[in-house]
Amino acid sequence: MSIEYDAKEYIETFYRIKTKQGKLVPFKFNNAQNKLYELIRDNYGVRPGRYIVLKARQMGISTFAEGLITYLTSSQFYTDSTIVAHQSDSAKKIYEMTKTYLDELPDILKPKQKANNARMIVFDDPKGGLGLKSSIRVSVANDSTRGSTYRYVHISELAFWEHPKEAMLSLMQTVPQDDHTIVIIESTANGFNYFYDLWDKAVKGENDFIPVFFPWYMEPSYKRKYSGFKLTKYEKEIKEIYNLTTEQREWRRWCIANNCDKDENTFRQEYPISPEEAFITSGTSVFNTQLVLSRIKKVKAPMK
Repeated sequence: MSIEYDAKEYIETFYRIKTKQGKLVPFKFNNAQNKLYELIRDNYGVRPGRYIVLKARQMGISTFAEGLITYLTSSQFYTDSTIVAHQSDSAKKIYEMTKTYLDELPDILKPKQKANNARMIVFDDPKGGLGLKSSIRVSVANDSTRGSTYRYVHISELAFWEHPKEAMLSLMQTVPQDDHTIVIIESTANGFNYFYDLWDKAVKGENDFIPVFFPWYMEPSYKRKYSGFKLTKYEKEIKEIYNLTTEQREWRRWCIANNCDKDENTFRQEYPISPEEAFITSGTSVFNTQLVLSRIKKVKAPMK
């Protein structure tokens, strides 16, 4: 089977998601989800799919990963997948998201399930007849994965895992080097830690992961009616560099005031506009992050 055959069409036609307003609506890919889907589609069957995603908050990447993995696992025989969250509350939310996808399917499309709980969904005939014999395992970081083999893996908020190096060493051994396997690592930044090292190596081409960054301005809902405020020096810079609209700049100010306790560095940490901003403003630093970011914008490319 090929992802490009009908994965997006199937998901957008039959899957439902819960909105921030508490409504159940059809799952329509946003800009970031479309970009990631197209990247995965183009590589599926060509090379082992390895993706590391650095993102602003509320971009829907976890929602997308669950949708894709649920579709792939529940439509193939003998396919095991795993979703690994950084804490139990997140694992529960991920399970509930997956359960909603399956519960809202038309009856004729619902795969047979032998088990369905917060730790494991098993797609098989409970009566012993013909079933997929496939499964999705939902776990918390550092749970043992030894002895398992997974074709599709979603690793959530890796930057916040305890002992990530050891956990990733164990987890990556469970995924075969096959062109029809997918590993999606997605996380917001948390300073210069293991996730940063993995990202940096991906950017330099020192591992097989494809680095994907989703800045806050890619989210269509992040805009508000322009009030006519005067731009600061930094706002003028990002306006020119990233071609931000007045509505996007208005939303940025609103978010800093209302969601980030009027702390611009908090906004840059949670809603970065560049990978450099994401890592430098997150975690803890002894240096003035504003000066570091300003200097990075002026540094010339290295001589060959």
